[in-house]
Amino acid sequence: MNNNISIATAYDLLKIRAIWDEMFPAEKEYQDFIFSEIIPLCTNYIIKACNGNIVSTISLMPMKFINEENGITLSGWYMFGVATKSGFEGKGYASSLISHAISEVQRNGYDFIFERPANQELINFYLKFEFQLKVYSHDIFLINLINHCGY
Repeated sequence: MNNNISIATAYDLLKIRAIWDEMFPAEKEYQDFIFSEIIPLCTNYIIKACNGNIVSTISLMPMKFINEENGITLSGWYMFGVATKSGFEGKGYASSLISHAISEVQRNGYDFIFERPANQELINFYLKFEFQLKVYSHDIFLINLINHCGY
């Protein structure tokens, strides 16, 4: 399912913000910070409906993990802001975006993609994409080691 996945333009960011405001209610100052300081550093994918409106979005922020004991560096992406507009849930849009993100990570030779789920209910959803559950100091992370190199 292709679902017309594309990289968001600067014009699309206002529409993505509207989806975030609906799906991730938070303080306005926090959302302002995310959209002024973090989102511009990311690759943001979107799916548009046939009428051209954005119905689903995902953001990928570049990351590096460095193991100071052995000097191994892994490059990858932190996946966040997976959101589908109300009324469009359950149609596979988020799944298509996640699959696309994993494919892009693989295609570009990155080592991993990881996600910190917003709630417990999302864990099983992400496990369908071959993420592995990791718990560190009571924080839950899901990681998909694309090109595992003995880290």
